[in-house]
Amino acid sequence: MEAKAAMKLTAEGGVEVHTIQVDEPGPGEVRVQLHACGLCHTDQSVLEGSLMFGGPIVLGHEGAGIVESVGPDVKDLQPGDHVVMTCTAFCGRCKWCVEGQYSQCADMPLNAARNGIIRTPFHLGDADLSAFASVGCLTEYTVVQERSAIKIPDDIPLPEAALLGCGVFTGVGAVWNKAKVNPGSTVAVWGAGGVGLNVIQGCAISGARTIICIDRVGEKAEFAKEFGATHSIDGSNADAVATVLELTDGIGVDYSFEAIGNAGAMSEAYTAIRQGGICTVVGVAPFTEILELPAGLIAIQEKTLQGTFYGGGAALRDYPRLIDLYKQGRLKLNPLITTTYSIEDSDKAYADMAAGRQAGRGVVLFQN
Repeated sequence: MEAKAAMKLTAEGGVEVHTIQVDEPGPGEVRVQLHACGLCHTDQSVLEGSLMFGGPIVLGHEGAGIVESVGPDVKDLQPGDHVVMTCTAFCGRCKWCVEGQYSQCADMPLNAARNGIIRTPFHLGDADLSAFASVGCLTEYTVVQERSAIKIPDDIPLPEAALLGCGVFTGVGAVWNKAKVNPGSTVAVWGAGGVGLNVIQGCAISGARTIICIDRVGEKAEFAKEFGATHSIDGSNADAVATVLELTDGIGVDYSFEAIGNAGAMSEAYTAIRQGGICTVVGVAPFTEILELPAGLIAIQEKTLQGTFYGGGAALRDYPRLIDLYKQGRLKLNPLITTTYSIEDSDKAYADMAAGRQAGRGVVLFQN
């Protein structure tokens, strides 16, 4: 089957759009016709080289669509089912799953390359292309393992549903599954992009009374108020830590989140929490960056610094919870989509993201 796809073909190259061949689904696999794919900074990191490039690859990992065909041994999905992709499909049997650490599953498809297994369901001439994050959603059709496609109700608009696959799942999950924000608490969030806005939504849903958003683009920090932020700080012209302390009577916040992927912001987020507070790092920084903290204060102040990968969640459990909140009007999805693109404009879409032009999420819509 032919499909248009956005890809990175060489370590030095950028986004290219070509017509590719897509495999039939194999045992335990489904082929999905994508209707929408959200654009995430993790893809941008691959393009910029801060995440390792492992060979020709179809980009995108925040997708939603309709099952087109299924391979042998598929048990729970059939053609016509509406699905959202998940990058952290877990096995339920390994040490990490047994401990409830689903996003660290040793057997998730995302880790296949690390285990020496590279599936290349896409082909461009003689070149085989792998699927980024095991799903490869920036294409009209993709092939994934059945457990990587989570069935959703047919009445959820697919462009909004796509955002569940990463931005919403990661942001809200960081609040629910990792930080476990309590009602009445104070929070500061560094970053008002697609993930940061959902951290803010998660905190608001959890009942936080003060939610401070910090972003170096003042308009983005202000936009966060639509999702529950009570205060905004333009990090380009204000001392973010000093302002957070001022807003909390010099104590610091109970919880902070870093949703940018920047070591300097992580340090600020840690500094801004109160004694005994919790700082959760959500953003993925370049592996070459070093985070420095005053070592003597770590024990004395009993502050917690922790990371979370994809919100530490379980898609089978958390997607239905998120959908219920969306149907209740408590989780905002449509306002997150601030710009839409065609597959042909993928290069522009990533350029807009890199330049900070997106207040929320850019989404590629496929002409199905």
